[in-house]
Amino acid sequence: MFEVEIFPLVPRILLPQPATARTRAVVPPGYGVQEQCLPFAAAAALGFLIPSPIAFGVCQPEDVPPDARPFRSPMELARADGTYEERRLFYVKDDRGRCFFGNAHVLHGLPEAGGGPWYEPGISFFDRRVQIDLFKVHLPYVWRTPADIETLFLPAINRDLGGLTLFCGVVETDWYANPVNLVFRKPPGIRPMHIAVGDPIAQAVFVGRPSRRPILKVITQPADAAESFVGPLRQWYSIKPATGALISDSPEAVMGVPRSTIKPRPKSARRRYEDDGDYGRGARRTSIRFKSKAVIAQSTTQRSGLVKCLRLAIKLDQLHLWHPGQFSDLVGS
Repeated sequence: MFEVEIFPLVPRILLPQPATARTRAVVPPGYGVQEQCLPFAAAAALGFLIPSPIAFGVCQPEDVPPDARPFRSPMELARADGTYEERRLFYVKDDRGRCFFGNAHVLHGLPEAGGGPWYEPGISFFDRRVQIDLFKVHLPYVWRTPADIETLFLPAINRDLGGLTLFCGVVETDWYANPVNLVFRKPPGIRPMHIAVGDPIAQAVFVGRPSRRPILKVITQPADAAESFVGPLRQWYSIKPATGALISDSPEAVMGVPRSTIKPRPKSARRRYEDDGDYGRGARRTSIRFKSKAVIAQSTTQRSGLVKCLRLAIKLDQLHLWHPGQFSDLVGS
């Protein structure tokens, strides 16, 4: 396990939190929802969720909230009649409790530069016309990861971003000293977008720098190495039910196949599942330290609900048996 350090630059700012397998407030009942699928659940629980530090949006002028500050990108130029090709406006909301005024964070706890405070934008823009549909959201804190560990910023995995389209990026956070800014594309056409403080806008996943460019090796037959694939695959198919289906609503039969004909997975397969039940023997278990208060929040503890789900899923998977609702009820508990 390793620690990720965060140095907040403004007071009471919402900081990254360990991601969970729960991706929505209400999980639909019945069999087949994404919360019952281990690959989806494991992906959603990677790394940290990044909440929006500010309230902002894009909408028609008449839809701008009354307590917001509307503005345009400096690259949007008025036509001869004073109108604009893009009618929508950006807006932000002041947040005095977090020292955010007029689209700028007033940074705290830093030495004054030239007799005045330091500022970090809330939203900023590129200075090229070809990037007029892009904008940046600045995170008013600094990341620090161990040596050779980089941060991959992704859209919030398997979650709704409320109309945001994030450009993915890798930041070498083991040395990068500046606040990270996330680059988004405006919603197309006339579609509005309204983001509240705390809404998830991205997800941070950690990657070892030596893992950037792995070598792909293709195994062909006949080859000694092929047996390590063929043997387990042959065993896997030999224990599948005749129909290849999973038990869903009926615990006694799969499309007419008696339960007694369903064989459990071999002990070797169970052992592999159990060994990897915590996602790679600890490789993805991280903690986060907020430098201002030296508070460590360990994701392995906060994701206890996910661990319960994995244990249940392993047991059910050994019998090819998924009971509706059991997996989703435990996610996020």
